Amino acid sequence: EMMKRSGYSARKIAIGTDDFDGARRIRDACRQALLDKGFARERLSSWQDKNRTLLSALVVEKRLLTVRMFLVVLMACGTILAILYMMVLEKRREIGILKALGAPMTGLLQLFLLNGGIIGLLGSLFGVGASLLFLRYINDIEGFLSSVFGFKVFSKEVYVFDSLPVVYDTQAIVITAVVTVPFSLLAVFVPAYLAARHDHVRS
Repeated sequence: EMMKRSGYSARKIAIGTDDFDGARRIRDACRQALLDKGFARERLSSWQDKNRTLLSALVVEKRLLTVRMFLVVLMACGTILAILYMMVLEKRREIGILKALGAPMTGLLQLFLLNGGIIGLLGSLFGVGASLLFLRYINDIEGFLSSVFGFKVFSKEVYVFDSLPVVYDTQAIVITAVVTVPFSLLAVFVPAYLAARHDHVRS
């Protein structure tokens, strides 16, 4: 209405917002406002619409990262299993003495499960803390790596960002930290069961 009264016209109008997640909601609200005013042919698009290809590639990378993180957790569980299995093999004599003294099977099982649970809990807390610290200084780390290797690790021309944006997903962090402990308990169950079933006479 202001442009009509001033006699000027425009081919494009850009609207800026700090709420980047709500760009589509704002687009839909503007489209509805234009429809109410009788403007039916105007085409509106958000920054997500204009960068659909880039955002789709980032979504694929995020999914691949999730798969890689799941594989890392499985490798960590395998490491815990191997460590406790070697512990059972090395402590056969001590386990035999405990069973000869009357230690119940459930007691030995709980002992090794507690050991594995503590390892999983400490590993989970250390991993979350190290990850948050890495994210806090990710741009400084990227700058250091770029200076060491002589090329940009995250090219601005590819990702269209001056710096790496960091968004802390509290739900994902909590789920990852909580799920790691049960996985470690599952990994330690096999050596714990072998220790509990160990024949003290053969020891």
